[in-house]
Amino acid sequence: MRPFPIGRDTPSSMDDFAIAWPQAVAAAAPIPHARHAYLEAIARYTNDVPPGGIFAHEFLLAEDPELDRMLELVHALARPQEELVPRLLARTQAHKALLDFEADPAALEQRIREVKFSWVDPFLLEGELARYLYFYGMYEYFWQHHSAREARELARSLVRETLRDELEQTVAFRAHGPWGRWFDVHSCSDCSFLLVDRQTRLASLFCFSHSD
Repeated sequence: MRPFPIGRDTPSSMDDFAIAWPQAVAAAAPIPHARHAYLEAIARYTNDVPPGGIFAHEFLLAEDPELDRMLELVHALARPQEELVPRLLARTQAHKALLDFEADPAALEQRIREVKFSWVDPFLLEGELARYLYFYGMYEYFWQHHSAREARELARSLVRETLRDELEQTVAFRAHGPWGRWFDVHSCSDCSFLLVDRQTRLASLFCFSHSD
């Protein structure tokens, strides 16, 4: 996350990193909603059918020096920022966890490109999560029963539990809108967050949707 010198050798595209994408994810597992109070709060105010308009999964990234180098620099590289999420979710075994989104990896990658995940400054991440939760709901909303402070505290807890509250190690992305069949067609507030802890090598994907 620190500034670094820009020169002739600075990578300008994702292909400047020799990442073995098919092996980039070593393991995957669903995240129980009960693990995070933030997810339980979302589930309380969704009107979607179980599992409550929430998709939560974590991916263990493989030990790859080029992947590590990219994650260390991606905050300052516009083109790799555009490529990271599509490649990570569609070109690795992460895709196996996303079959409800899109069964064809190439089609999934295209869908993710179209929704355009954007990099989130780690200093602003808690605010992004808190704002989404505070206004979350369709017929009944979080803000009708809780304060903005409570939304912020739940967002903080998610960041602490997922990223150890280590800003220097955090790589975060968000997207607004659907990028697969999993999202309800009647939803108007689809949102996704991909949170990566570079030190633990865990990438956590959270997707939220509604049903009318």
